[in-house]
Amino acid sequence: MQQTLQPQAQATYQFPILPQSGQQSLLFPVAEQLVGGLIGKKGSNIAEIRQRSGAHIKIPEAEPNQHERVLQISGTPEANELAIRLIHQKLQTILTGPRSY
Repeated sequence: MQQTLQPQAQATYQFPILPQSGQQSLLFPVAEQLVGGLIGKKGSNIAEIRQRSGAHIKIPEAEPNQHERVLQISGTPEANELAIRLIHQKLQTILTGPRSY
């Protein structure tokens, strides 16, 4: 069973439900230029999101000529929902926060 949502950040969520375990796996695209801020210094931001949500979040290595990376988020529906919310908040902070040049 596959569900797709279109939130205001124009990301596509895909929810393949794994009924035997109650776990879900989601794909969450993030623009390449935002990934560093999402991860944070020494992984501090993504570690906090993982800890607070309880979801497993995999970030693939950057590939040449790619403009986005697709995060894989897996966990219970509640953990995934919280992870998405926290990721959205962090991305909004990155996009609207002060810029350093």
